[in-house]
Amino acid sequence: MSSRQAKSAGASDLVQCSVTDRILRTYLNYHRPCAQADVEIDEKGRKRIRYKRYQTPLETLLALDKPAQYLRQGLSINALKRIAGTLSDTDPARRMQQAKAKLFGQLRLTA
Repeated sequence: MSSRQAKSAGASDLVQCSVTDRILRTYLNYHRPCAQADVEIDEKGRKRIRYKRYQTPLETLLALDKPAQYLRQGLSINALKRIAGTLSDTDPARRMQQAKAKLFGQLRLTA
C-alpha cells in the first residue's frame, strides 16, 4: 500500500483492522494450542528440547504456581477464564479464517 493510499484509508478500514486484531488476539491467547518445550540436559551437557505438551497460553499460565502474580493490575484469573469460556476452541479459529479471507479479499481489490 502506498503512503497516499494509507492516508486515504477511511474509518471503516481502521474499524476492520481493530476487529481483526481483537479476533486474532483472542484466538492466540485463549484458544490456539502452542507447543511447550521441556528442556533436558544430558550427561554430556547438551540440551535436548522435547515438545510433549500442547497448551494454550492461558493453560500454561494457570499451570504456574500463583499465576495471579503475573497479571497486570485489575485483571483476575476468573476474568481470563470467563473470556476463554465464552467460545469453544473452534469458533475463534473459524472467525479468524473468515477475517483473513475478508482481509485478503480487500487486498486483492486494491492491488
